[in-house]
Amino acid sequence: MILNTSAFHTAGRDNMPVIILKMRKGLTTEQKRRIVREFTDTMVNTAGVQPDLVTIMIEEKELEDIGKGGKLRCDP
Repeated sequence: MILNTSAFHTAGRDNMPVIILKMRKGLTTEQKRRIVREFTDTMVNTAGVQPDLVTIMIEEKELEDIGKGGKLRCDP
């Protein structure tokens, strides 16, 4: 799992956090709902941003699209 965070500044809005979660495919919709809710709560409680400014993007990949240690994750 890779988690990137960044903040964008746009006119009139400071600190618009974007959280990008990259991981293998397989989460259920309910798991994604929980991640979005809990990551948003963490940003609100830790960084003091408004919940509607937090964007979370979940990028899922098949194991055949991920390589580690010189081989594909789908290979034994």
